[in-house]
Amino acid sequence: RSFGPLVTSPKIIVSNQAPQVDKARLVSSNVDPLVFTTLDVIKVEAKVSDADASDKLQSSIYTWYVNDIPAKSGTVAQIGPEEKDAAGNRFLSANAKVRCEIVPYDGTDYGDAFYTTTVTVQASPPQVSQVAVTPSSPTLLSNLRVSYKYNDPDKLPDNSLIRWYKDGTRVSELDDLKQISRVLLAPSQKWQAGIIPSNGLSQGEEVKSNTVEVTF
Repeated sequence: RSFGPLVTSPKIIVSNQAPQVDKARLVSSNVDPLVFTTLDVIKVEAKVSDADASDKLQSSIYTWYVNDIPAKSGTVAQIGPEEKDAAGNRFLSANAKVRCEIVPYDGTDYGDAFYTTTVTVQASPPQVSQVAVTPSSPTLLSNLRVSYKYNDPDKLPDNSLIRWYKDGTRVSELDDLKQISRVLLAPSQKWQAGIIPSNGLSQGEEVKSNTVEVTF
């Protein structure tokens, strides 16, 4: 048996197909993952696919933007509340606008960049403690005063709200007064104050003081 001359086909080069990000979003460590405060870690949730089934996806590259300025870049898919810029300012400050660029990688090629939607960081609620009305045993000659300690993780100023309660009922005309005059007191009345911690951007839960009873 004889054969004709060998004929070869053109060379075919099988190229690698770059991976792609199908979808991605930012979530937080908050109880509500779609609420972002200055105390939360912000993470990327992403779905990455590769048409080359044999490829093993490598780490994507994440570039974090804060107020449209690159903050950090690398293989870490999160940014935390304690991270700071070169000047020592926290990236996740109140009202900061955060987004992330994701570039997928399969060990050979990088895919197209994918950008998450932008989220706005909210101020964290402040806290108050040691809320107290003095004097503890007022008379008809006493003015009542409320005092408390204020703490804000964002170092924002105190804009807390003050509420006064007489015999368990709020007296709204006394709102936000740190002192009430003795002319408003009567024997056997019971007075209490409540503080709603606020920094002007975010509020915490009301904290009430001790109850004092007016005597003669």
